[in-house]
Amino acid sequence: MSETPNSCASPKSCASIDERILLAFDQLTASQRRLASVVMELKGSLSSFAANEIAERAGTSQATAVRFFRRLGYESYADLRREARQSAGWASPLYQISGSGHVRGASGDFALHIAQDLKNLTQTADSIPKESLDAAVSMLAGARRILIIGYRNSAVLGAYARNLLSLLHDDVVLLPCAGMSVAETLLGLHAGDVLLAIGFRRRPVALNAVLRAAREASAGVLLVTDPTAIGSAKLADLTLRCTIRSAGPFDSYAAGMSLINYLCSRITDEGGEAIVERLRRFEDLHEQVEGAGPLAWSAD
Repeated sequence: MSETPNSCASPKSCASIDERILLAFDQLTASQRRLASVVMELKGSLSSFAANEIAERAGTSQATAVRFFRRLGYESYADLRREARQSAGWASPLYQISGSGHVRGASGDFALHIAQDLKNLTQTADSIPKESLDAAVSMLAGARRILIIGYRNSAVLGAYARNLLSLLHDDVVLLPCAGMSVAETLLGLHAGDVLLAIGFRRRPVALNAVLRAAREASAGVLLVTDPTAIGSAKLADLTLRCTIRSAGPFDSYAAGMSLINYLCSRITDEGGEAIVERLRRFEDLHEQVEGAGPLAWSAD
């Protein structure tokens, strides 16, 4: 059950490349889907590539590429390149600094930085249906075992999710485990387990391989990502998308952190007295093991 933006009725009426591709993705052929992945991967530098180079990277013909661009509502590849140059959406840090997408000096305005994060939070809240949030809570709360994975910057959010979920669930594992490869840990996946994948751009190819392995093991797959995820979202049972735009050159993960916090808070609230008792035992163990109780964690 993947959620996709629903802000436009047809590719031609969409405001961005991302929305056009996501809206049309289910109707694309296999070769067009490869083209879509290449376009999303290279979006920040599309102006440096000719149409035949895009086709070559996708392993298809230039004629197929031309039909793909028209399928998205562009008159030509030149129109797509022009839009990509003007877009500030999902470019690399280098493009954000040197390209047309970044306003020099904006990174120095802290109020603008905070304002963008607030906008990200609002857009994320508006874009995720309540039914999807309810389903995500049910998946995590009912899991036999929870495995969490996140590559690159997503690893930070994965660690945060592990820390919170470990307070609420007996069996939570952050991949890779110490001394083990990801593949070795995935070998023990079964039906009833849930893989929580944090997959913000840029996503390595390995992420999709992990998602496929989880599906083949009949485990549930919950993906927390941004609006550019296409292939990985198709491998998830449920996809929750967060806005990660920034006033500066680096993506913002404020909405992703807030979403993880929200899901864990919901699990806590709905767990009732059993969760309260678990947290009480947690505090007791802290006092026994650390020797000074909860106040020992404060430096002030």
